[in-house]
Amino acid sequence: MKKIKKKLRSPSAFTVLFVVIALMAVLTWIIPSGMYDTKPDPNDAEKTVRIAGTYKQTDKI
Repeated sequence: MKKIKKKLRSPSAFTVLFVVIALMAVLTWIIPSGMYDTKPDPNDAEKTVRIAGTYKQTDKI
């Protein structure tokens, strides 16, 4: 009798996409949500910059 070795196949694109989306969903429960205070960028009036040391944790909905 010959033993047939099964080769490992790479996962399909949909499997990889599902795993990445599921991992990101789980991380939303682990990583705390928060925000910084901002001020207008002195070099570009259309942009804002974060102010260091003003991080505040926000409630999850």
